[in-house]
Amino acid sequence: TIGFSTGLEYAPGSYAKTNELVELAKVVREYGGLYASHTRDQTGKGMFGGNGVLESIDEAISIGRQADIPVHVSHLQVTQPWRDLEGHQMADLILEKIENARAAIDITGCIHTYDKGWGPLNYRLPEEYKSNMGIKKGSEEDAKNAIEKVFEYLPASDITVLDVTWKPECSMKLLSELHNVPGYEDKTPAECFVDLLASDQTLYPAPYGYFDEIQGTVKNSIIPGDHIFMSSDGFASSEERDTPIVHPRTFNNATRVLTKFVKPADGAVMDLSAAIKKMTSDPAEKFKLRERGLIEEGYFADIVVIDRENLKSHATFDDEKHYSEGVEYSLVNGVLAIDNGKATDQRAGKILRMSKGSVV
Repeated sequence: TIGFSTGLEYAPGSYAKTNELVELAKVVREYGGLYASHTRDQTGKGMFGGNGVLESIDEAISIGRQADIPVHVSHLQVTQPWRDLEGHQMADLILEKIENARAAIDITGCIHTYDKGWGPLNYRLPEEYKSNMGIKKGSEEDAKNAIEKVFEYLPASDITVLDVTWKPECSMKLLSELHNVPGYEDKTPAECFVDLLASDQTLYPAPYGYFDEIQGTVKNSIIPGDHIFMSSDGFASSEERDTPIVHPRTFNNATRVLTKFVKPADGAVMDLSAAIKKMTSDPAEKFKLRERGLIEEGYFADIVVIDRENLKSHATFDDEKHYSEGVEYSLVNGVLAIDNGKATDQRAGKILRMSKGSVV
């Protein structure tokens, strides 16, 4: 096994307690694996008690120390409600925690580039009300009251509802606009929210949404930190496949990194070599991907050739399923996947498995 990961902000992962995760991590350690986690609470102040993102990072560090296992904190960010600290101050606290912990454990983190997140609508609910498919039966009124408190700092106008299989007329609408949908005319945003999450959960999982909630100045200040990788936090998709709505970072993550966060772009915080390292050799080393992440003799030929001057993203929140422009060639295991800007339909990828302490 490469390791095990947790999504502690989502049901059913949110039900796991720290001591349970420590015991699981000890088993994974015996096989040379690592512990990766989307932490329990990424808010600045803490949603329902607690100390938010800082306390959640402490939990990941504690698991690593108690289990003596490498740790990776997935897509570091700070979401509403934010603290009063300025962006760089909060970022400094996060990066300082990680650097200080490195004296005892191998800990790294990763981050994506957007201020707008993507996830199941129910993730902002307290643990006792959310289920893997939506809302626990019998907790609808409590869930409505809880989400109304969330709306005090994350307004319904900052949440976009994505695919709703059973009520498509709700798809790609702001939660605050659903009163214009037939059948919802007399409902508040909180009532619409509960209805979307409580409907026939044996058939339909919780709809996903875009959440305009991430503190951009914190994010931008974390990006150049040591031991922080660039990640997409995206899903596999394509222009051709009929897949649910996904975040545009699924299609443009690397393009966005290179065009908006690398010098000479306005406000850029990295040079090109640092950004490439954060997307290639750093994660390959962390996840023990043997003979990958560098252009070296004897390594697998995973190579991308780009035209930097013409590199451009075409994926948007309104229409995300578009590939980037300016990717001229891409080799996967030495086979051309993109040739002169066009996909070749050659699939040379392989399943990576752990063997003798590294991934092959």
